[in-house]
Amino acid sequence: MGLFGGGESLSEDFRAALADDAGHHRRMIAKGEPNIRSCFQDGETVRLIAVEDFTATHTLVVTDRRLLVMRKGGRVLDRSVTPEEIRDVEVRPTGTGSFLLVVAGPGTTVKFQRPGVAYSVGEAIEKLARRRPPVETAASGFAATDGRAVPILYPGFYLDLLTETGVPANPENVVNLIERVFVMVMGQADEYFRQWGDDDAARRFHDRFDGGGPEDRVLNSVDDMVDWLWAWNFRCHTPLMQLFPRIQALLLEPHSFLRTGNGRVPSWAEYQEG
Repeated sequence: MGLFGGGESLSEDFRAALADDAGHHRRMIAKGEPNIRSCFQDGETVRLIAVEDFTATHTLVVTDRRLLVMRKGGRVLDRSVTPEEIRDVEVRPTGTGSFLLVVAGPGTTVKFQRPGVAYSVGEAIEKLARRRPPVETAASGFAATDGRAVPILYPGFYLDLLTETGVPANPENVVNLIERVFVMVMGQADEYFRQWGDDDAARRFHDRFDGGGPEDRVLNSVDDMVDWLWAWNFRCHTPLMQLFPRIQALLLEPHSFLRTGNGRVPSWAEYQEG
């Protein structure tokens, strides 16, 4: 071999699983492949492999069963993480051109240079996390989201808004306010689907929530949408956490319908009629 060559070769499944096929990453994983495979359980298959940029400190190996957090290109196993241990996945821009992948639960933080690599690794870990058993089943028939960081909205979010604006918290006003917030979140969800190009998710979301969702979940309809979006794509997590403080600030503005309705929250239909 040449001066900079190496005798190691990478198996086809490992080569296909590389998040970044840069030559130095490929050579590093080729050296670590025997140890990585020795860590696999019977029948376990590799889904994605990523080497940390800049320092190559961490190597993340996502399989169909676990996340393996390794060092030295896979030659040292630090931790085996089950789906149940993964609480959240987030990609954060550093402000210096790189991106941090943060996996809450095992407390793993890995830096990547390219956003596409960071997000592809995050998506693979998020898919793995979905294998965990749901904590409970919501009355609407889908799994409540484990690890949701957005506070439960009903009833406190709505009652606080009505109290702050001096609007009576009667049943009609509460339901109409929930309906107005529902429309806002529905519009934001459509932006997520367009931004990330998931037409199938958009269809499933609208099948469930068009018309307000299940009749017995009207008061919890916005919470149910948040649960659905949180479970669908980890990229929603930070935007969803930022969304409701923005909605709150918007509805407390002087020209908000809460301020101008003379003690009554107009329904969405009334707003559309003008």
